[in-house]
Amino acid sequence: MVWLTDLNAEVTSGRVESLVADLAAAERAGAELVILRIDTPGGMLEPMRVLIQAILDSPVPIVGYVTPAGARASSAGTYILAATHVAVMAPATNVGSAKPVFIGFGEIDEDAKLKATNDASAQMRALAQLRNRNADWLEQSVVAAKNITAEEALGLGVIDLIAVN
Repeated sequence: MVWLTDLNAEVTSGRVESLVADLAAAERAGAELVILRIDTPGGMLEPMRVLIQAILDSPVPIVGYVTPAGARASSAGTYILAATHVAVMAPATNVGSAKPVFIGFGEIDEDAKLKATNDASAQMRALAQLRNRNADWLEQSVVAAKNITAEEALGLGVIDLIAVN
């Protein structure tokens, strides 16, 4: 049995709680595979980390699939896609822009920005190394907010395959 779930909005605590519950339900139901359809502009850092941990801990393999055509795995979505067991993108999709963004009142300390970027960069590199993906490019999506298309991602070893459906 294949279990389908969607991340088709911003990464928030509520959305992640629902996705983590879906992963647990898939395991209880005896699913052999989970397909996580992704179309997200990104979202919050801490909920993203909770979802990544659930993906890494999942005994059921998870396919991250950026779909439909025109979808994106931006920012937090890039980390989530990198964490999945198999990373797939539909044609005419994109991935990247994983540089941390700071939203708040007043000036953000430059040291705090550097620490957050370095932490995010190390996490992305660790995920890429775990899944045998292009750690150098994925790190550039963090430090330089790089973006690429599905075709470029496949050619660079950022994803495992391109699929229409």
